[in-house]
Amino acid sequence: MSGQPLGIDSPSRSRALVSRVLAALEIPALIAVPAALGLCAYVQMEQAALFTMVVAIAAVGVFLAGFETSRPALRQIMPAVVLGAIAAAGRVLFAPVPDFKPVSAVCILAGAVFGRRSGFLVGALAALVSNFFFGQGPWTPWQMYAWGLVGYLAGMLADRGWLDRMPAVCVYGFLSGLLYGLLLNGWYIVGFVHPLTWPAALFAFGAALPLDALHGAATVAFLLALYAPWRRKLERIKRKHALAESGQAACKRTRATMLPDRLEGGASMEAHENALHKAVASLRRGEAVMFPTDTVYGLGAAVDFAEGPGMLYDLKERDRGKPIAWLVGDPDDLDRYGEDVSASVRALARRFWPGPLTLVVKAAERVPDSFRSAAGTIGLRMPDDATALALIEAVGCPLATTSANRSGNRAPRSFDELDPALVERVFVVADLGDSKTSGLASTVLDCTGDAPLVVRQGAIALEDIRPLL
Repeated sequence: MSGQPLGIDSPSRSRALVSRVLAALEIPALIAVPAALGLCAYVQMEQAALFTMVVAIAAVGVFLAGFETSRPALRQIMPAVVLGAIAAAGRVLFAPVPDFKPVSAVCILAGAVFGRRSGFLVGALAALVSNFFFGQGPWTPWQMYAWGLVGYLAGMLADRGWLDRMPAVCVYGFLSGLLYGLLLNGWYIVGFVHPLTWPAALFAFGAALPLDALHGAATVAFLLALYAPWRRKLERIKRKHALAESGQAACKRTRATMLPDRLEGGASMEAHENALHKAVASLRRGEAVMFPTDTVYGLGAAVDFAEGPGMLYDLKERDRGKPIAWLVGDPDDLDRYGEDVSASVRALARRFWPGPLTLVVKAAERVPDSFRSAAGTIGLRMPDDATALALIEAVGCPLATTSANRSGNRAPRSFDELDPALVERVFVVADLGDSKTSGLASTVLDCTGDAPLVVRQGAIALEDIRPLL
């Protein structure tokens, strides 16, 4: 008998090893291409065009091989393929206008939503496919690399939260046009301008700069039109079908939610976990769910899966002019879903979250219009309840939540106080044994002005808030 561990075959271990090696080579492959250009320019290599093209092909090959060895499921490949086809079609459609093309914008969108590898794949596919119309040549691997790099860098920036605000997206969009031009023009200058001198190189770059700037401006225009609405739709698809790249999900919050061993009335932890799984499945189907919070029982919907808050208004028979706040799972979500948040408002969140304080802030671009108030605001709160936090964590997005009662009726403080008519229409998560449901509504502060204003006084007294204002 060999010393090979049982249950692990040699081919599987080999594939895993190759996948790890290719993943480790991604950054060196990115660096190798501009490094090769610099080396050829420095030594005045005669066959610089051929040598640098081979390096670019090798770099693209590393990424494609890495994607292949990761053995992605068809559902993980399809978004990149579809976006690559859209980018290629857009390039063909706008061909009559020089350097006015949506390819970079689509690559940035793909990287921001699906991760750096998907961003690279979309860029590479867009260049390869569209060149069946424009003509293949030695420029093809360079275009594949350049647009792939645009998507890859977008994924890296998005992982750090730098593409959550539209001004930053536009800045990167414009710079991506210049980056694309720098790489393609650099290859042309190093490979075909002889003798290569500083004046000749600067003249060539200068002649191409207006077109590169137009490319960057076009990218900004397409991003302004497409980034926010498309990203919301694609984020919903990603969460619904669990399409996050390996490692991408690890960049999101990893806080674990601790649940008690027993439930009220002696129900087992296993029964409660089953109820949570069913609730998550309902939320992911875009349905409403009732669950306990630290204030009252809530009626909520997952914002990335529901078409909007309409069903919550219908279930409650509530005036649609009254906005519905979001329950979030992390204090950092205040800046993720809010815009222009002041230091004093962050201090309030640090002090009272998790807890019964709702902060109304200007809604960020990523907040769908259907969830915003007429003034463009959104209420955010992090609940101090294990069940609510477990649902938010498992679904992977905030829950638009209102009290689980019909308008005009008393908000339920326990499972027994729930309206039977509502219970028949939505899934209900039973109360945990250590639920902190207080029966008091949250205190609501409007933080969109120079100083926070009290919209509703609730569980947190104003005397406790004033020292932080």
